[in-house]
Amino acid sequence: MVSYSWYPIVGVLDSGIAKNTYLEDWLTAKSFSSYPDERIDRTHGTYVSSIILYGDDLESEGRTGNSGVKLFDATVFPDNEIETIYEDELIENIREAIKSNDNIEIWNLSLGTGIEAGLKEFSDFAIELDNIQKLYKVIICKSAGNCQNFKSGRTKGRITKSADSLRSLVVGSVAHKKNECDISEPLHPSPFSRIGPGPAGVIKPELVTIGGNAGINSGRTIINGVQAISPDGKITKTIGTSFSTPRVTALLSELNFRMALITLLWNRDRLE
Repeated sequence: MVSYSWYPIVGVLDSGIAKNTYLEDWLTAKSFSSYPDERIDRTHGTYVSSIILYGDDLESEGRTGNSGVKLFDATVFPDNEIETIYEDELIENIREAIKSNDNIEIWNLSLGTGIEAGLKEFSDFAIELDNIQKLYKVIICKSAGNCQNFKSGRTKGRITKSADSLRSLVVGSVAHKKNECDISEPLHPSPFSRIGPGPAGVIKPELVTIGGNAGINSGRTIINGVQAISPDGKITKTIGTSFSTPRVTALLSELNFRMALITLLWNRDRLE
């Protein structure tokens, strides 16, 4: 069994996390859910969580230095094949999950809208995310959003509403490698990754890391995905800023945890 004494905790605001062989021992005993089990599809949340925990191992690259992390399952999004969720409901689900778990400082949010953010005004979603972060003193790592314009040769769309949050650390995607049909060169922006700026010229996204590549072959979209773990415990491949974001979350949680530990030890030494 995994010992939790010396690991950071990350809150995963998503569609739920499967209790498979690789993730079950890393899940906190406590969880949060806005929906009954029969209205949950844990696929997306499991992909995200597996990358937070095993991102370095899955790609055989030490990008985060993460040595382990406890995962708090905050299921704020239902199976959208069964139930429609509206923006105000999602915001309230996020608010309640964070409010009721004030011991967690770092949260991953790889969900949002598909609507492009404005150039002058911040979205209501972004404003609410900023209010939540300010009130509860947390940081949300937020995906920049995906764009399908590459399929028709059009210019990339800008970040989506919710990714225009000022306090959130917004993450875009770069390609991890290039296959024959792929559009992007390695470590260049992924074809699907949305771009900035945010409203009022703010820099968004702030950071990028690997989230996959894609291309077109005879009119058919070909994806070159990063690796993740599916609910049944099998390795799969997927693309999106949803899956670059958890790598930054893992890095941030590790930095935050180490800084807190250093502060704790320094204060202890002073008292001695």
